[in-house]
Amino acid sequence: MQSGELDEAERKRLERNIKQQKRRAEMSDEQRQEINRRQREYRSRAEMSDEQRQEINRRQREYRARKKAEAMQDNKNPETVRHPRVLTPTVAGL
Repeated sequence: MQSGELDEAERKRLERNIKQQKRRAEMSDEQRQEINRRQREYRSRAEMSDEQRQEINRRQREYRARKKAEAMQDNKNPETVRHPRVLTPTVAGL
């Protein structure tokens, strides 16, 4: 890399960092804590063994499959639909 390219890359990196700092300054404490928690989790996964990572992935797949099955069941049973459609009379129906 030439120094001009390096300077451009450094400038872009600094711009990204400044934008991120501004976004974080506008966040609530809860949002910042959630981002920090996710980052800690991400870093801890990097230190895990393959077996541990596979176990977490398996559990996550099972959880998603359960949630998908629940959603499919809700769609099949109209009584359990979370947002029922309200019918309003039309001019033609009066």
